[in-house]
Amino acid sequence: MCDHCKQIAPGYAFEHKERCPFQMGLLCNRCARFGHTADTCQIPESEYAHPNYEEQLVPPTYLDKHSITTRNPILSVRPSIPLLRNNISKRSTCGVIEIEDDNIVIRQFLRNRRIPCPRPDTKGAYKRLRDILEAYAKKQNKRVEYGFLKSGL
Repeated sequence: MCDHCKQIAPGYAFEHKERCPFQMGLLCNRCARFGHTADTCQIPESEYAHPNYEEQLVPPTYLDKHSITTRNPILSVRPSIPLLRNNISKRSTCGVIEIEDDNIVIRQFLRNRRIPCPRPDTKGAYKRLRDILEAYAKKQNKRVEYGFLKSGL
């Protein structure tokens, strides 16, 4: 029994002359090798430096090759949210109505709130249902997200 096994399973007597199977089950997050953990790894921990200039994102060999000596500061990045069709209302909203993109589900949602719906056999009923639902969501200061949820869940 090795020293590693004595720490993990002191009552389990297992003789092994090869590498310890318990120790080989350990994975180091730093070097991605089996046999030890990150706190006992011999490889020094890498440090991350947040870039302040755009030129710090380019390899130094490329900067030297093209004689780039400027330093353009990185401005704060605002994530862009793609405006998907019929998903985000024009007004700022604070709530979300998540609903399955299905005529029957949308119709039942509107009927439960006593909102008149077009008959299912009329022309353009699908688009009108979505328009009515989005108008209802705007009145409630919410937005509509159409998903692929299973009915009844």
